[in-house]
Amino acid sequence: MNKFIQRNINQLKRLKTKNTEGATKATVKRIDEIIKLYTERKISNKTTAENMIKGLTSDNKRERDKAFQKYKDNIKELKERQPLNQRMAETRKRKRKNTYLVNFLLYTLRKPKNERIKPAFTVNGRAFYVESFDVRSATIEAIQFPKEVIGKRILRYLTDEDDFNGLQNPEFVDLIKMLEEDEEFKDLVQFLRDFHYDNLFDAIKIAKVELVDDTGEKFNIMTENLTRTVNVSIYHRYIHTPITTNAETVKEAINKGHYIENECWINLLTDFYADTVMNERTRNRLTRDKVIEIIGRTDFSQKGASIQEMEAVFMTYGIQVRIYNFFAQLIYKYDPPKRNHHIKTLYAMVKNNHIYALNYDLKSIQQKQDCLMPSVRASTDYYLNEKEEPPK
Repeated sequence: MNKFIQRNINQLKRLKTKNTEGATKATVKRIDEIIKLYTERKISNKTTAENMIKGLTSDNKRERDKAFQKYKDNIKELKERQPLNQRMAETRKRKRKNTYLVNFLLYTLRKPKNERIKPAFTVNGRAFYVESFDVRSATIEAIQFPKEVIGKRILRYLTDEDDFNGLQNPEFVDLIKMLEEDEEFKDLVQFLRDFHYDNLFDAIKIAKVELVDDTGEKFNIMTENLTRTVNVSIYHRYIHTPITTNAETVKEAINKGHYIENECWINLLTDFYADTVMNERTRNRLTRDKVIEIIGRTDFSQKGASIQEMEAVFMTYGIQVRIYNFFAQLIYKYDPPKRNHHIKTLYAMVKNNHIYALNYDLKSIQQKQDCLMPSVRASTDYYLNEKEEPPK
């Protein structure tokens, strides 16, 4: 116990001895309760405890009755109160920021050149078009993400008049400010403002919000340990899950007997390379022990490994890798300097601390963005000058 607190307890006990001479047993019992509550830190202030003791033992009947009434009114609440250290911890937790992964869609009032594209929605005669059919994402820190904006389309300007006068919707402004916690989103907004004359998107819809960390740590998919094997498979365009037709339950039907609990990386490698680089007849065979040796982790079974750590394995065995997020956006790739074409490319998807093997319609995903750099697109608002001479 803290020496300062112990000193205060001793002082309260001495005050009890001094003030309870001739006091009733009931009064002494109440004072003992007060000292106990201070010892347990349910009464956090020594002066509060002192005043209660002095009031209950006062020579003035009016003061004594007043103190007794206050004791009766508060004793139950004090007994049920958590100790000071727990209350302080809860206060810190309430103030601590959580990390959220926010998926959203952007809309524009600019009509696309392709006339077959129809408006996503219309408000007061104003047609809004999807700015990009890809669901974007941002990682932000907030004490609590506002639930009321999830699934709601939030307009930048509520009316044409507001647009003309530059009066932005406060709800839109607050949401953009929150999303600008994400550096990539902030850069996008800054780019549009600096180079396109504030040609910002005209509406936003928060599609989904996931709490990815409650300690306020910044979420980084490259360094996040991937371990979970609770979900053997998932419904996704690029994942095909064979089933056992004579199984009694769906869980049994999609069960993969070789899967090791909490080792989704090993399970993934086995899915792809059981007959090649992990085959027993292979000279430099890739095994679970080899993976652990290369990444240098003794707690692999408990904590798994991150993409960043697994890169050493890909480099050692010359494995070409493509890893995507749930929305089929490439988040990591590795191309070995000398590729062994007998070792097929590893295609995978990360979602919720788990990595899944992509094994269906891979030609389609290969045609998607295949680099980590953002693509540059020409706006429909700008046109090429067909004249040969430069503009004046």
